[in-house]
Amino acid sequence: MNLATFLERLAGAGLLPARVFFNIIFNKIASLREVVPVRAFSTHVALVFALLLSVMVVVAPHRAAANTTTCPPVSSYVEWHTYARHKQVYYGADGTCFIKAASLNAVNWYAEMDLMMPAMVAANNPTAPAGTAAVVFKQYVGGALSPVSSVVITPYCGAYTYIKDNSGNTHPGIYLTDGASLCRVEAVFNDGSKNFTVTVYLRFQYYPDSGVNFIYYKYSEITYTPLNQPPTANAGTNQSVASGATVTLDGSASSDPDPGDTLSYAWTQTAGPNVTLSDATAAKPTFTAPAVNPTATAQTLTFSLTVTDQNGASSTAATTTVTVNPRSNTAPTANAGANQSVASGATVTLDGSGTTDPDGDAIVHYTWAQTSGPLVYISDTAVVSPTFTAPAVNPTASPVTLTFSLTATDQWGAQSTAATTTVTVNPRANTAPTANAGANQSVTSASNVTLDSSAT
Repeated sequence: MNLATFLERLAGAGLLPARVFFNIIFNKIASLREVVPVRAFSTHVALVFALLLSVMVVVAPHRAAANTTTCPPVSSYVEWHTYARHKQVYYGADGTCFIKAASLNAVNWYAEMDLMMPAMVAANNPTAPAGTAAVVFKQYVGGALSPVSSVVITPYCGAYTYIKDNSGNTHPGIYLTDGASLCRVEAVFNDGSKNFTVTVYLRFQYYPDSGVNFIYYKYSEITYTPLNQPPTANAGTNQSVASGATVTLDGSASSDPDPGDTLSYAWTQTAGPNVTLSDATAAKPTFTAPAVNPTATAQTLTFSLTVTDQNGASSTAATTTVTVNPRSNTAPTANAGANQSVASGATVTLDGSGTTDPDGDAIVHYTWAQTSGPLVYISDTAVVSPTFTAPAVNPTASPVTLTFSLTATDQWGAQSTAATTTVTVNPRANTAPTANAGANQSVTSASNVTLDSSAT
C-alpha cells in the first residue's frame, strides 16, 4: 500500500484528516533536513517512515469494511463534460453495481458508458481475461437501446470487443486491467442525424480490500459532426409529349439534407425506344422524342436519375416517364387542276399534280370521278393525270360542260375533301361549203346536158 492510499484510509477511518497527516509528516522531514547534518538526514527520515509504518499497523484493524452489499450513492454519478479533467466515479467492490458512468443527453437520444466490475465480467463473459473490469458503450434512441453496430470504438490500448452484461445484452466495449496505464478511447455514436465523437482517457484501479473501486477520467471531450446523409433524387414529373418534340428532363428538384452539399447527376434510359441525351450528367438534359406514326400506339420512355454528393453518398434511383404520343395526321389537300376549255372531240388531260399533304406524307391514292356533263371514258381514275376524249358538239349546239372531282388519300389513310374542275367542250367550227358546178361544157343544139356538182 502506498503512502497516499494509507493516508486516505486514515482519513476514511476518522483517525486523522489526510491533509493534516501529510502536513505533519512532510513538515517534519523538512525540518530535519534543515537541522540535521547530511549524513544523519537519511537515518532520521528512515526513523520517520518507521514510525509511519507502526501507525499503519495500529490503524489497519480499523479499516472500513468492503462494500459488498450496496451500490455507491447517487452522488457518484458524473456526467461527461467537455474538458472535464480528473473525474472519478466510485462503484461497489463486489461487481454487482452496473451504474451509468456518463451520458450525453440530447433530444430522444443519449450515449452511455458503463463500468462492469470483474465479478460481473467473469460471470457473463467466460472468455474474458481474468480479473479485468470492462467498460461498455451504449446508446439509446427514443428511449430504446440502439443496435451496437451503430457504435464504433477505436481504442488505443488494445482492440475492442463485444461484452455481455447481466441482462444478456452484448455491447461494444474494452477490458481494463487493474492498474494499467491510461487508455484512450474514441467512441462514435450516431443519433440518426449527427455523429457524436467521445474521446475519453480511462484507467481502472481496483482495491478489493478497501471496498472502493474507481475509474479515472484524465480527460474527456465530446464533439459532433453532421452525418453525411445521402441526397434524394427527383427525376421530375411524368410528361406526355408529341412525336418528334424536344423534351427536357428535370432533376433540379433533387436535394441533399446536408446544407451546402453539391450534387452530381447521372441519367440513364431504362425503357422505350433508345434516344440520345444531350448530357447525361446535367440536371436538365434534353432529347428529341422518337417519331411515332399516326396509326401506332403511344411509346413510353423511362429514365432513371441518381444523384451523388461531393462526399460520395448516392441517392436511390428516381424515375420519370415520357409518353410520346402518335403524331396527328392532317388529311391532304386535293387539287384537281385549273378549269379547261377544249374543242369538240379533243383529247383532254386532267391534272391532280397540285395535290399536297401538310405533314409531308406521301399521296398513295387518287380518285377521279365525273360528276356532270355528257359521260366520257376516263383512262384511269386512280392516277394523278388521267385523259379522256371530249364529246362532239355540233356547231349549232351550245358548249357542253363536264365536271370532274378529285379526292386524295395519304399513306396513313387520311382522305382529302373533294376538289373539282370543269372542262368546257365548245361546238366545233362550221366552215361554209365550196360549190363545184362541174367543168364547163360545149354541147349541140337540142341535146340533153347534165350538170355535175358532185365535186362540191
